[in-house]
Amino acid sequence: MTTGHPSGDAGPDTGATGVIRRARRSFAVSMLILFAGLMAVAFAVVYRLNQDGDGGATISEIALPAGAVALSAVVADGKLTLAYRLDGRTTIRIVDARTGETLSEIAVGTGD
Repeated sequence: MTTGHPSGDAGPDTGATGVIRRARRSFAVSMLILFAGLMAVAFAVVYRLNQDGDGGATISEIALPAGAVALSAVVADGKLTLAYRLDGRTTIRIVDARTGETLSEIAVGTGD
């Protein structure tokens, strides 16, 4: 009478079968974690693409006093910071980038 594997040989060792079963289970868990991570990244990308955000600056031009020369302009945090020179004085004007409303105006120096 033969025991073990139907083909007549002794078949795989029960210890090896347990190791293979644990390896397969570990592989399946690793693949599930990898899939969940990829889904999280895909969700984050789609979320960022569909997020409105601040929309950036919407004003297209700013009126400076007659004779003023613009030195620099920087848009950050929904505000436009504009530096200009007029009659030898440098002035910094901070403007709301959405509405164009002047929030602050700072005289820097006399230019002497």
